[in-house]
Amino acid sequence: MKTAVQSAAAELCRVARDLESSLSDRLAQLIVHQDDDDDPSRVRIECVRCDAVQGRAAEAAATSGVLALRDGDVLELSMRGNLEFDAQGPAAPRPPRRFVFHSHLTSPSIELYVREVSPFAQV
Repeated sequence: MKTAVQSAAAELCRVARDLESSLSDRLAQLIVHQDDDDDPSRVRIECVRCDAVQGRAAEAAATSGVLALRDGDVLELSMRGNLEFDAQGPAAPRPPRRFVFHSHLTSPSIELYVREVSPFAQV
């Protein structure tokens, strides 16, 4: 890497920090799948490296923006507004809300049922 002869120490530190970050960060996206056509409330959410998204995004119901993650980062799933989620329906225990990203292992995913809290809520 070549730099100007008179580069300031602060600028060199910034370049080194950016270079280190680019080596350790992995770009990923969250993908929402609706695998069951008979039950639209049943969804699967997975976190996939960006280089593996192309084949999966075509069959996805939705995708997120690009996320910069590091191996071991914990992702926590939450719903806003008038939505809640369950593992196997209302009687089952709550599903895990967190999963760990690792770029060299199978993509972490969560299967759950999404439902409205109140059909009359104005959110």
